[in-house]
Amino acid sequence: MEWATPSYAHEAFLSATRTLWSTFLAAGLVGLAQMRQMSLDKALAEVQACTRATVEHGLRLSALDVELAMAQMNAVSRSVAPFFARYDILITPTLRTPTAPLGYFNQDDPSLDAQSYFDHLFAYVPYPALFNFTGQPAISLPLAMAGDLPLGVHCAAPMGDEATLLQLAAQLEQAMPWAARRPGLHAAAML
Repeated sequence: MEWATPSYAHEAFLSATRTLWSTFLAAGLVGLAQMRQMSLDKALAEVQACTRATVEHGLRLSALDVELAMAQMNAVSRSVAPFFARYDILITPTLRTPTAPLGYFNQDDPSLDAQSYFDHLFAYVPYPALFNFTGQPAISLPLAMAGDLPLGVHCAAPMGDEATLLQLAAQLEQAMPWAARRPGLHAAAML
């Protein structure tokens, strides 16, 4: 085991992620409005402020913006792949800190625009998104506790190597069983 990290254009990755997330959310709300036979303005009025800001941002983006974001994701995937030629598993925390304070994920905070809400979320959950977009297998395991709250460990593997992650998870669960661990009631209320 050694300290190492994949090399990729992090800021470009974040920008592409924000573009794809915003357009995906916008397309979802447009589809929902159509399904419910309502105007987009009415559908926008029904969602919380941060969702509304993100959808509005997505609606302003062009097909070219989406294509460029997809190209950037392809470049990121190709940049990350060589890391796994040398390493079997990348291990990171699942979250930046053990627990977010109550209200941290307030979707209805009108002071946050699409960019600031994205930054707010990624400040807390910075690690898993890379593998959501590269398509590489990853898993989050509750391997430790902070008081009565579970702490996740995030593991990623080379493209197509889900078997290694599942074997690792099975071995870790045998060594450190987590099925009986439960957060306290006060912790569950905070989630």
